[in-house]
Amino acid sequence: MGYAVEWKLLNALDYGVPQNRERIIIIASKEDVFNFDMLVNSKRRILVDALDTHGNFEYLEEKDYTLIENPIVQKKSGLFFVGYRNKSIRKAGVRPGTEHLSRVHKQPNRIYSVMGTHPTLPSQETSGRFWILLPDNRVRKLTIDECFRIMGFPSDFVRPSSVGEQYKQIGNSVCVPMVEAVASAIMQQYFAREQVNFYESFRIAK
Repeated sequence: MGYAVEWKLLNALDYGVPQNRERIIIIASKEDVFNFDMLVNSKRRILVDALDTHGNFEYLEEKDYTLIENPIVQKKSGLFFVGYRNKSIRKAGVRPGTEHLSRVHKQPNRIYSVMGTHPTLPSQETSGRFWILLPDNRVRKLTIDECFRIMGFPSDFVRPSSVGEQYKQIGNSVCVPMVEAVASAIMQQYFAREQVNFYESFRIAK
């Protein structure tokens, strides 16, 4: 149809939020091919930078979770998987000898250190089962305010729905700073010249 199409896999980590959230971004234009190299990245952050220091937090008791000995942070994603909740193991459809993977690999049962990043917030969650390990070795749930923060929403963003729906909606959202960077690059590459021409025409007419 005559469009110049370009795409790239972007990660929210590169736009100032401590969440490993990869998304394919596709830009199609009737003009020039979009140049993703013009996007302005931000310094990577870790989860502890986005946490509240005070609040009504929900902690897990020590008997309810198991920490892994000598966990290793994943360098590319920044994820620091450190343990899992001690929940019953789903055995239906699980191959013999791999039962523990059913527990460890289910997203709601994983525990990540706040000294790394957080995995992608999913849309299936309605109760906010995101568990984090604090520097003092306590495990607690990530709050809804913290979820919105690691998606890049401003503190005054209006959230009219119930907390359960908010947990679900946040997983369906896009990372705000990442999309803002894409929008800024679109403005610069496709509309900056038109803005200059508009103001020049206005000056001459005046």
